[in-house]
Parts: sequence; structure tokens; C-alpha cells
Amino acid sequence: MFKEKEFTATDLAALIGAHSTSTQSFVDQSKAGESQDSTPGIWDVAYYGQTLTGTAPFTFESDKNLAAQAEVGPVFRSFATSQTGWDDAFVPA
Repeated sequence: MFKEKEFTATDLAALIGAHSTSTQSFVDQSKAGESQDSTPGIWDVAYYGQTLTGTAPFTFESDKNLAAQAEVGPVFRSFATSQTGWDDAFVPA
């Protein structure tokens, strides 16, 4: 679906990183308010690493799937250790 809208794998991996600052409310009502990483509200790459290691307070199944996807996964993994790489990819995406 994203390819049809001309998003690249890098664009998708970069944009999904906005989950670094969010909380979930509806996917699992018993965990309403849980963040997608341990630093909610901070624009950082903790989301990527914690999604990959399974240590995030809450992870969307779709995020796990993207991290494992053949095209998006390598970019997703690269952002786990590169704040600058993520920042540089997020702006144009």
C-alpha cells in the first residue's frame, strides 16, 4: 500500500519511528497508555532497538512485522543505532 503511494522502504521505516513519542490506547485496552519505548515523548531511536529486542513497553504487531520485512527490516535495524540516520531520513519522508 505504501509503495503504491510512492513511499520507499526507508520512508516507511523512518515514519514509523514517530512511535517513539506515542502511546497506544485502543489495540490492547488492558495496556491503554503504554508507550512504544521506554522514553515516551523523546525524539530518539530507542523505539527501534526496543522493538527489535522485544523490550518495549508495548509493540504493535505491525511494527514487529515491518522490522522483519525484507525491504524495511534492514533500514529499521540501521535506525536502532543511528539517531542521525533516522533524523536525516525522517525529514524528507
